[in-house]
Amino acid sequence: MDRLRRDPKLLLWMWLFVVVVIAGVRFSDGGALLAIARGAKIDDPAFADVGTQYVWDSPLKVALLQLLPAKIIVIAIVFGVLGLLPLAGLLARDPHLYWIAVVALVLTPSFKVSIQNLGVGDGLIILLIMLVSVSRSYLFIASSFSIIALWHPQQSFFIGLSSLLARYCYRGNVERRYLVAVLGSLAIAAAVFLAYKDSLGFTYGGREVYMTERIGSYFRKNLIYAPIAFAPVMAWFLLSGAKVERGGKLLFVWLLGLGAVSILTADVTRVVTIISLPIVVEGANRLLSDAVDVPRWKVIIGAILIALLPPYSWSGLDYFLWAKLARDVCKWGIHCM
Repeated sequence: MDRLRRDPKLLLWMWLFVVVVIAGVRFSDGGALLAIARGAKIDDPAFADVGTQYVWDSPLKVALLQLLPAKIIVIAIVFGVLGLLPLAGLLARDPHLYWIAVVALVLTPSFKVSIQNLGVGDGLIILLIMLVSVSRSYLFIASSFSIIALWHPQQSFFIGLSSLLARYCYRGNVERRYLVAVLGSLAIAAAVFLAYKDSLGFTYGGREVYMTERIGSYFRKNLIYAPIAFAPVMAWFLLSGAKVERGGKLLFVWLLGLGAVSILTADVTRVVTIISLPIVVEGANRLLSDAVDVPRWKVIIGAILIALLPPYSWSGLDYFLWAKLARDVCKWGIHCM
């Protein structure tokens, strides 16, 4: 106990371990990812269900898979590493980045949704959002948003606007070069995405098709479970006390819009967490610049919410997913209990 008091980082890693134990790990989209890695096209049985075709919506993911050997264990390891990338922030020597990582991983569900959706690769996006918030290099910022946009084309629009609005509200202005870096990279990535779709030689059902076909089956449940899905993120904004320089009402309206967007998807907690994360990290930046000492009780409440509240997704409330991981491991012929 004395060592825990002397070494808060040890306590932090123990907390993350508890979160993993409670949440569990899930590898999603395994069949579709393996099919792309072995060179399959849209007529492959893996894509017979239109609900699996949205994987083609990510040019960078497709490019990565085509470079990997068509072995599920290799794909699982690579995407497992991607899912754990945000933890690199906790190993940073830069105290600014370390602070941002603590806020993003301990006081939002970002780490939890990353490990519960390893096939999606959200860990890469989460890490880039954290790095952008502390970077002073506009070239790095533009490059990061290009990667975000080519990995998650649809979500990148909301991530980019959240970043711009958060800077305006928390810092009081948006530097012209930052505006150009974000909007310019998103525009170029959009053009690349359209060229990529044209180069495939076939059409597929993207995320918009998935949402259109299935929204009737999950929209009502999304509304019912929305309080659970939104609670961790809203707790941050209610408890952090980060001072808004200007545009507080605009920021509130935007957050409502992000909530509405996430309710229309099949992964409510995951989507609202990621597209609002730029706002959270900018709020954390403001706390740091104002030298605000966040009361311990607020941190404890936030951490408890993150640890105990399960994310809400297409499979319902996602807690203790170890049994599903074991079934997947057996299904892919790796090991059966």
